[in-house]
Amino acid sequence: MAHTAALMARKCGARPSLFMPVLTNPVRTFSMGFGGLQYDTLTEMQEKACKRYGPKPFLGCRPPNGGPFEFITFSDFDEQVNRARVLLHEAGVGRGDKGMTVVIPDEAIPVPRSVAFLPWAHCFGKTCELHNALQRGAQVAVVEDLAALPEALLEVKPTMLYAVPTLFKRVYDKIQDKIRKETPFTQTLIARALAVAEERRSLMMEGESPGPWLGLQYSVLDKLGGEGGREGGVEGGEGGRKGKEGSGRRDTDGTFLSKFKTPLGGELNSSYVGGSAMHVEVANFFENIGVAICEGYGLTETSPLICVNPFDILVRRIGTVGQLIGDADVRVVRDGVEVEPGEEGEIWVAGPFVFSGYHNKPAETAEAFAELHGTRYFKTGDLGRFVRGGKGVPLLKITGRVKELYKLENGKYVVPALIEKALAEADLVSQALVYGSDRPFNVALVVPDWEKLRAYGVQHTGGGVTSLSTQEEIGAHPKVQDYVLEQLIVSCKDKLKKYEIPSRVVLIKEAFTVENEMLTQKLSIKRHQVVKKYGPDIEALYSGESKVLVA
Repeated sequence: MAHTAALMARKCGARPSLFMPVLTNPVRTFSMGFGGLQYDTLTEMQEKACKRYGPKPFLGCRPPNGGPFEFITFSDFDEQVNRARVLLHEAGVGRGDKGMTVVIPDEAIPVPRSVAFLPWAHCFGKTCELHNALQRGAQVAVVEDLAALPEALLEVKPTMLYAVPTLFKRVYDKIQDKIRKETPFTQTLIARALAVAEERRSLMMEGESPGPWLGLQYSVLDKLGGEGGREGGVEGGEGGRKGKEGSGRRDTDGTFLSKFKTPLGGELNSSYVGGSAMHVEVANFFENIGVAICEGYGLTETSPLICVNPFDILVRRIGTVGQLIGDADVRVVRDGVEVEPGEEGEIWVAGPFVFSGYHNKPAETAEAFAELHGTRYFKTGDLGRFVRGGKGVPLLKITGRVKELYKLENGKYVVPALIEKALAEADLVSQALVYGSDRPFNVALVVPDWEKLRAYGVQHTGGGVTSLSTQEEIGAHPKVQDYVLEQLIVSCKDKLKKYEIPSRVVLIKEAFTVENEMLTQKLSIKRHQVVKKYGPDIEALYSGESKVLVA
């Protein structure tokens, strides 16, 4: 981050305050950079970065006389710049800010407070969090690294987050683990309260009043839940503010359900989520405890926002990436022809926020664009379709990737993203990837929750697995292997076709991380890296008799 700050400052002729807005409402400072940089405002951060690191080579495109400023966004600063994309100033900043301003009305959350952990070298963090949030006067605490995030959330108590689904999945899993340790009475109350909250939310999404009966149930469950939670040791914290009618928030704040927001600081009202698809079960849970989950979609090439679910509960819908921003022209295309509304195809985008091309790569640029109805469109490579949202607003739904589509030996098409999403909903799965191109069946590479597998093994293997067993010993036990396969099938069977469900599994000992180069900076799995590293294990599943291997 300090390197990035210095580069940005350099573009402004050593006057960084001209480039980045001041953090007008500073919260507690966090150390950052190599050796740590303490700051209260972004201006101070950049000044200190400039002093520490000195002048840096100018990496951007100098603006032509009278023309727009152009940014070149670099994906990797580690050893060399390996890829660059040209972004116009008015697209990367102005249009992105405009789109977000439309969907996050100031009156809904007057002074947002956030914790920044997304990389600002990437377009999502830069455009949506850096430019948009600070332009609106938001309070933003910058986290030094992901390891410091849990502490920062508890201390800052954000009311809004720009996040990736991984954060919510991890918090959700920990909450579910705690619920399972509660008394049966408390578990029953929590389950019923969540069911009532779901019913209330469903009615509110349709613009209907929950009615006095649901309100009475909610009040009674809240009172009993508060008492049961204290007896059972439910951890909690104070909720945030009461929601205003029509604001998008529900009056779960202050109830015992809102105490489940404690790992996120206790006052979170909304989160704008991107980078990958969020599990529906996870999103619904946080919606029901009072966090508006607003998934969005875009790419670096589109600066990045194309569409986003608005804060308005009457419009937003879980499982979609929301409504198009103002100037977005989106077409769903199959074989070069626009499909009918509701049908699936590749998502093509045009608009003033779309980049002009890849820097010094004319062949790649030509391949990335196509003409339709006389307009030049960027081909995103993503599959999707439009569905009907609240108030009749068309919402975009992402269904997969064009390039990730593959055929099994029998000629049947497979969309791995859908399978991976189903696998990740299994309680024992932390991360998952599916492979099977031109093979007789799919296999899954799974990073499991090893402690949950250990607990199962200790309880069900008659001493075959102990508290001291290694991961290899746990994963090699037949009962544990049967349990893994059974759980994955249960997670997939109602969501996928039989041929899509993985038949064999590699249990991976080491989690996919940025440090081991299995994840991108946006925490997306690097598919080719994972397949390359575990290629021998994949081959062993296809050539041998074993259905489960440990790697």
